[in-house]
Amino acid sequence: MNYLKDQHMLCLSIHEMKKLLQDKFRTDLEDLISQEKIDLESLKNDRAAMQRLTDQQVERNRSNKELIEFFIATNLAESAYLSGNTKICFELKRAVQSKSLSITNFDELKMAVEESTMTDFGIVFDNQLRTFQLKQYQGAMDTPSLIKSIVSILDSYGRRIGKHNLIIQMQGDGAQIDSSGIQQIDIDYEAVHEALLSYKIEGEGEILLSINEQNEKELLIQVFPELNKFETDYNFSAESWI
Repeated sequence: MNYLKDQHMLCLSIHEMKKLLQDKFRTDLEDLISQEKIDLESLKNDRAAMQRLTDQQVERNRSNKELIEFFIATNLAESAYLSGNTKICFELKRAVQSKSLSITNFDELKMAVEESTMTDFGIVFDNQLRTFQLKQYQGAMDTPSLIKSIVSILDSYGRRIGKHNLIIQMQGDGAQIDSSGIQQIDIDYEAVHEALLSYKIEGEGEILLSINEQNEKELLIQVFPELNKFETDYNFSAESWI
């Protein structure tokens, strides 16, 4: 853990962030198991029950803005910006003094981080700080709807993103569900990429989509200025803790 004085940002390693998140997820899962009065021994051999618990936990966390930000920041750093010295950084509240700051759990980090800021988090990679703003997308999971939403966000910036990076969390509220209960995502990412290239966006920043695939995979799709795909396993399932 270290401090960026000029930006008044606290920076943690990927390992430190994952430890905070894992402890938070484990505590929440234990609470959920207690509330549901589930027998742990029988649960260990029931993958379907563990998946249901994971789904319940994810659904409960959807309204936790800070948890979503911390999780996406960690996933992005681990999948797209992984190096020996990668750091995940957050702006601190003005009243927080770096010298006396001690972060040992999720709630302490949440209390220290400034919410009213354009930068939701930063990532230090190759000794350079990249800043990110997180937006949520709850529309239809099709190409025209997604393009329209991204363009609306860019218009609010005057089509200028500078060096700031935009990451859009695809929540899936508008997705069709098939007979197996699986969300159907009908998005042509190359078409999204081409549409954004033609939109004359000013700046060097990136635009990325964050997608949770059935609580099994985490996808990051870069749609501007390049088209790239990053994939990691979902490491916060009930099965991980039991």
